[in-house]
Amino acid sequence: MKTLLVFLALSLPFQALAELPTQIVSDFSLTNGTIIMPVDDGYLLDLDDSVSLQEGDILALYGPAESETLTALESGAEPQGQPRGFLQVTSVKSGYSYARMIGTSIEPLPGDRVVRYSKVPAVYQSAATDAALGKELQAELTTLHWLAPGSAQSAELTFVLDEKKLLVRDSTGDVIKSYQYANGRISAPYSAAYQQERFGQGGEKGQIRTALNETVNNLLGSVGLSDRDRRLEAPGIILRRQQESDIWIGPRMEGNPVGVAIGDFDKDGQQETAVAMEDELLVQRLVDGELKTVATVDFKGLQLLNLETADLDGNGSPELYISAYSAKDVRSVMVEFVDGAYQKIISNNSWFFRTIDLLDEGKVLAGQILGPIDAPMAATSFRVGRSGDQLIRGESLPLPGAATLFSVLPFIGLNNDLLYATINFNDKLGVYSPGGNQLWQSVDFYGGSEVFFFPADDTQRELVKPVMVQQRILRLSPDEMLVVKNKGLRAFERYRSYNEGSVVAMEWDGFGLAENWQTVPQGGYIADIALGDIDNDGEQELIEVVMYSRDNFMQKGRSSIVIYELLH
Repeated sequence: MKTLLVFLALSLPFQALAELPTQIVSDFSLTNGTIIMPVDDGYLLDLDDSVSLQEGDILALYGPAESETLTALESGAEPQGQPRGFLQVTSVKSGYSYARMIGTSIEPLPGDRVVRYSKVPAVYQSAATDAALGKELQAELTTLHWLAPGSAQSAELTFVLDEKKLLVRDSTGDVIKSYQYANGRISAPYSAAYQQERFGQGGEKGQIRTALNETVNNLLGSVGLSDRDRRLEAPGIILRRQQESDIWIGPRMEGNPVGVAIGDFDKDGQQETAVAMEDELLVQRLVDGELKTVATVDFKGLQLLNLETADLDGNGSPELYISAYSAKDVRSVMVEFVDGAYQKIISNNSWFFRTIDLLDEGKVLAGQILGPIDAPMAATSFRVGRSGDQLIRGESLPLPGAATLFSVLPFIGLNNDLLYATINFNDKLGVYSPGGNQLWQSVDFYGGSEVFFFPADDTQRELVKPVMVQQRILRLSPDEMLVVKNKGLRAFERYRSYNEGSVVAMEWDGFGLAENWQTVPQGGYIADIALGDIDNDGEQELIEVVMYSRDNFMQKGRSSIVIYELLH
């Protein structure tokens, strides 16, 4: 009887075999992400468990040239070109993960793209009676690169039938996945406890600590900080000593960010973080070491350009002022926390908003109207005031002719003279006198914004230049200013794309602005920066909102808040 059953099983055509369960197909599906930066002996990625990433997963590494082919991944398309190498996921957190390179000297760069199980060399090993399962795996898991028997190429994945289990081993022989197998069918996966044994580090009873956290503990202990610092265990934030700052990276957000602001918006005595995306506003709060979204305000139908804060009614709680655009009209909005909710108190305002840090009084909210089609930002800026639910145009705030409302900072020169720093449309940082005389212009590119609008309707857009919402310049101290420095594609007037960014502290030396220090480069586009006490510890932090991948019709964007604990 057993002989007959075996004969019948081998006689069945391949098409009659049952399809693989969705679990195993999902486990080996394509998921694309970005390398943020190197961390110790591995790399920080923007992938997390929200895309079913698991410890032990193999990621194919694609450089910037290949990354242009990855925008169709959300629709299931396979990336073109061959991987430069492979990484293995060592730890998965909320909002991010860690991985290490496998058997190669290649060093990934921030901004390089990774794709889970894309063209990973794989083999199937089993007895001849189980050859049908191997064919089924190859037919269903088509994104893997299945090696022919006797191939000289080394496999990164080996599928093995072991009694009543289908095991998936990596190149070192360790099991990274395990599935139940009975009666010729694969069913539910076994528990992945072995992954903690391999990738985790032992600690106190009941605790699993990552190798990175152990390393950070040792490092922080050497400078007098507690090795039991709770921040090291926060599920959505990581900490790393680097140059002059501690770095925190928050959980992943979806969408393309345009602005970030810090303030006690609901008057509860705690600081909140507001992030403006292209068509919505997120309000977040740091709770137990993790940034959590506590409110969302929808702006469908509008293009949000930037985000500012000001307490114009003097009630001790700042309002949120958002420059917004639709068709060829400015339709800006003020959002305020009223009656327990964030509400649009003022809509369809015809002014652009930007906070300007004046030398004699600090930050003031400035406004500007949209000018004619040939000079859209030529109008004189002015102070913005408020009376009830109405905004009031105040006295003029004249700026040097080359400066724009969006990117200007007045400062004092070595001879006690008033000067202005500004970044122009071509991403050049310049210094001007109040009369508009250019005193210095950078050789390097600074700023770099992907936010722009056309000062015309659809019928005239091809005839006009886009208006860029250039990066703001922040005052860090009387002598230092902070300037964004994005790198990437800026050759085209109508298209800018940046894939690496840092913030540079600069100081006027009488001849030009000199770089004093800069933050760790992020493998993405810095959309905006702010200074504030985001974690309510009484100290000022530098906050960046960084976009690691863009939101488009093919995929959801990936962004994060990056926080630098500035050292004094």
